Amino acid sequence: MKKPLVSVIVLNWNNKQDLEVCLNSLAKQTYPNYEVIVVDNASTDDSVNLVKKKFSKFRLIENKENYGFAKGNNIGINQANGTYIITLNNDTKVDPKWIEEYVKLAEEHPEVGSLSCKMLFFDKPEIINSIGLKLYWDGKAVDEGINEEDNEQYEGIREVFGPCGGSAFFRKEALEDVKLDRDYYDSDFGFYSEDLDLSFRLQLKGWKCLYVPKAKLFHKFRGTTGKIHDFGLYYAIKNKVLFMVKNYPLRLLIFYSPVIIIRQITSFLYYLIKLNKRAFQSRMLIFWYLPKMLRKRWKIQRTRKVSYSKVRSLLHKRPLFDALFK
Repeated sequence: MKKPLVSVIVLNWNNKQDLEVCLNSLAKQTYPNYEVIVVDNASTDDSVNLVKKKFSKFRLIENKENYGFAKGNNIGINQANGTYIITLNNDTKVDPKWIEEYVKLAEEHPEVGSLSCKMLFFDKPEIINSIGLKLYWDGKAVDEGINEEDNEQYEGIREVFGPCGGSAFFRKEALEDVKLDRDYYDSDFGFYSEDLDLSFRLQLKGWKCLYVPKAKLFHKFRGTTGKIHDFGLYYAIKNKVLFMVKNYPLRLLIFYSPVIIIRQITSFLYYLIKLNKRAFQSRMLIFWYLPKMLRKRWKIQRTRKVSYSKVRSLLHKRPLFDALFK
């Protein structure tokens, strides 16, 4: 019986060195039926020629401009033929059985919409980068297990909120179920929190996410975006608010709104004192995008399948002081 096709989408922008390591590891997969789609966001560092010369068996999509993480991956997903879709960062090196372990668990659990893997730091392979996303009630999200030494405490399959965008496995059926207009990842997010947003939409539709401990990769972590000053801050401020506006059920949004508002005021004053221009620009963009997010919210909440209590159970506790000031 033929194995289901898996489409691996690797987004790239001016990171030829890391891309070569990533694609070399993908070429050595034990799983027999997969395609690799390299989506290049208008690189100027000869990345495209690298793919054409050394990895000609992989598909290449050349974007005419840098569309960012969300839209870039959406372009790849729309071109993918797989039953399963994986979006993979270019600053990674995957284990030879990475796809094989993903598919094995996905086939055993048809109720699962996404899977996360064991991500280890590239330069410190004994230290965990992520086993999946963990979301707190105030909207703060972290990589579960980050910076912990890998002492076999995460060797069991477990349910997590969603997969880290560095390596996210999806059932194509689930992606189509939560698609908004032409978007899987929200293109208005650009970078950061787009994986969290997609994971929340999958959870609202009843699609679970499982962690696959035997699917391993090594991640350089911010290999591309870390080169840009205040890059994460700019997108994180805007997207955290927009993510909550879109996805939190109304009762939760009302209940947590005092803390959310105070947190935003505190953050605004903090970065105002530091004269951080990027933080101010990001906050102003919230108002620009708010009407569009409210329209998306209407579509998401209208089709939500899980109960309010179920959504609340997905959110982890966090001290009030930390929510307001950390």
